[in-house]
Amino acid sequence: MVNGINYTIIIPHKNIPELLRRCLNSIPRRDDIQIIVVDDNSDSEKVDFEHFPGVGEKCVEVYFTKEGKGAGYARNVGLKHAKGKWLLFADADDFFEDGFINSLDKYSTSDFDVIYFNSRDVAADSLKELAENRYIQQYSSGKLSKKMLPFYIVVPWGKMISHDFLSRNKIVFEEISVSNDVLFSYQVGCNSQNVEVSFDIIYNYLLKRSGALTSNPSEEVFVSRFITMIKGNVYLRTSGFSSFTFSPIPRILHARKYSLHRFFWCLHYAYRNRVLLCGLRKEIYRIICGKRI
Repeated sequence: MVNGINYTIIIPHKNIPELLRRCLNSIPRRDDIQIIVVDDNSDSEKVDFEHFPGVGEKCVEVYFTKEGKGAGYARNVGLKHAKGKWLLFADADDFFEDGFINSLDKYSTSDFDVIYFNSRDVAADSLKELAENRYIQQYSSGKLSKKMLPFYIVVPWGKMISHDFLSRNKIVFEEISVSNDVLFSYQVGCNSQNVEVSFDIIYNYLLKRSGALTSNPSEEVFVSRFITMIKGNVYLRTSGFSSFTFSPIPRILHARKYSLHRFFWCLHYAYRNRVLLCGLRKEIYRIICGKRI
């Protein structure tokens, strides 16, 4: 902790200043909170840089990048400026739950590596509450163990991570266009020894926003996600966590949507990396029983 900062919240941003404003408004301004916004080369026709959200505001630091390397790069820029004992990540189009800071304060003096919190999906148009985090619910019902949870919750938000833990293990984000958080989350899961889970809801995830990368069905995005999945399985296998790998077969079958060429390319890519049969037992169990183990 530097200069009494307990929490650093890192927010990458690109071309959605109104939503960024809402995200910032959901975070209280306290002397022990550092808010870092990293703009990923936004378009001047979509963003008024003279009135950029957060500039000159208490507790908020804004960094403008011109590289346009994506959210992973932006998050890494934020990590370089982080001072807090605890690190949290948010997407600019999401927002925190009212009073979430009280949930964080319960753990401010703890020595956990990671604390996983509950989150909520909300409708992009109406902000109607839709569902709580299904993996936290599965953990609550005993379908997922605490050891398994980090390999299912691969988004960067909804968790509070020890700054010292990340620094000691040299964990950063991949600087790729999509799925930059998958290997990051796997590395956190493989290296963390002291994990806690809270059922408190601290975060609201905007579901299926038009224009978001998560709603982009393009072949380019599919391929990037598939490659990341294979890399993730390779990392888990070589790190001794083969039981937490996920089967690539459903995505290989999905590749037929684009072309037979893409289907065979995915098949060969998984085979070449020796992960074609990874997670197969879990996938068979899911198909037979309708649930994961």
